[in-house]
Amino acid sequence: MKSITLFILTLLIIQIPDCVFAQAEKRNAIITMAYQKTDSTHVINFDVTDIKNIPVKDVTLNVFVKRMFGMMKMEDAFTDSTGKASLAFSNTLPGSDTLANIFVIAKIEDDKLLNDTSAQIIIKSLIPYQRSQPLARSTFASRAPIWLILAFSILFGGVWIVYFRVIGLIRKIKKAGI
Repeated sequence: MKSITLFILTLLIIQIPDCVFAQAEKRNAIITMAYQKTDSTHVINFDVTDIKNIPVKDVTLNVFVKRMFGMMKMEDAFTDSTGKASLAFSNTLPGSDTLANIFVIAKIEDDKLLNDTSAQIIIKSLIPYQRSQPLARSTFASRAPIWLILAFSILFGGVWIVYFRVIGLIRKIKKAGI
């Protein structure tokens, strides 16, 4: 009885890693993006297939727009049974650069069946990137007001004058031998 139990345990130990390895394999995916422009919206159509050109269903696509300091999440798009998804957003979104380009990035992240994948498309925006104008002299701008510069200079100048006066008095004391 003991030998049969040992035999069964040995079989289980040998078989379990094979099962885990078979479940851990992920497929690579290809994201194809197509752009359509309507009067009031931008529409992006996604087509998700695997390497063998078989449509992948029930995949969540995270859609981002590139911005100055990172990626702005737009929305999630979900593929149907044919591996297709669609996302519409307003055409009042300003461009990501001075040429009024919008960089739209679609990513598959943390999927159980597919490896992490991303694709990018560049769309022309109606609204160019707004360059910021320099602020006038103020306490919260990069250029301080003149009264603040003068006050700072007078205070620090006064402190340095006191330092030099004290050092001069110490020298006079040493020379006098007191």
